[in-house]
Amino acid sequence: MYNGNSLKVGLKGCEEVQHISRKREDEGLRRIFLYIALFAVLPFLYFAIIGYFDWTNVTIQDYKIGSFFYALRTPMRTTVATGITHLADSVTQVILTLIIAAILFALKKWRTGLWYGLNVLIGAGLLNGGVKELYGRVRPEEIEHLVVQGGYTFPSGHAMGSMIVYGGLLFLIARAFYFSRRNLRGLTWLLGLFIGLLILVIGLSRIYLGVHYPSDVIGGFSLGFAWLSLSIALLGLKFTREEFQPQRTYSFRRF
Repeated sequence: MYNGNSLKVGLKGCEEVQHISRKREDEGLRRIFLYIALFAVLPFLYFAIIGYFDWTNVTIQDYKIGSFFYALRTPMRTTVATGITHLADSVTQVILTLIIAAILFALKKWRTGLWYGLNVLIGAGLLNGGVKELYGRVRPEEIEHLVVQGGYTFPSGHAMGSMIVYGGLLFLIARAFYFSRRNLRGLTWLLGLFIGLLILVIGLSRIYLGVHYPSDVIGGFSLGFAWLSLSIALLGLKFTREEFQPQRTYSFRRF
């Protein structure tokens, strides 16, 4: 007949096996995210290499694609697009990042909170700003700008920032659900669909409003997704596994 101690040891052994299994799963995920980063950066590199020498041919194609969005302009759609684009402006990115990091700190997820904050700061801030300064591409000149926007245009800061901020948030939620004791895969997929559509319409709003070329948005999505995937592979998986897993606590009565 088993007593409380034997049951406790047995369950502890099961949790150790589960812990090792999840660590091995993360090692596989790490390789996947590294491959994703390598492939995700290719569209950015395509435009970056061509644009480094001459933007002319890219810009001609940009206007052809952009004309589809410019033809859709109406006062109502402009109001909606303006509201959508504010969901990824610099102020919103900073506020949302601070809120998420603060929540993680309050939950004593220190390294994960620091990882998320630095991920946004370096990727959406320093990296995006540095690339923009390097290329110095001016904003579309032959189409009316429906919002005031300064600075250079390639890659789109809204597209890149939304990918990192909202994509990073989706990663945190997915990891929290994964380590919970409930089956929340369906909810994870729904949130992924919603956030994916949100990121997409933010990028499209920049084209519609006339402040970015399509290649700027594609380049921003590409570089942002590559940066996020690389960051997840290098540190995100490790920190969330160590800080999101339930604590091993046992309280059994003796039989």
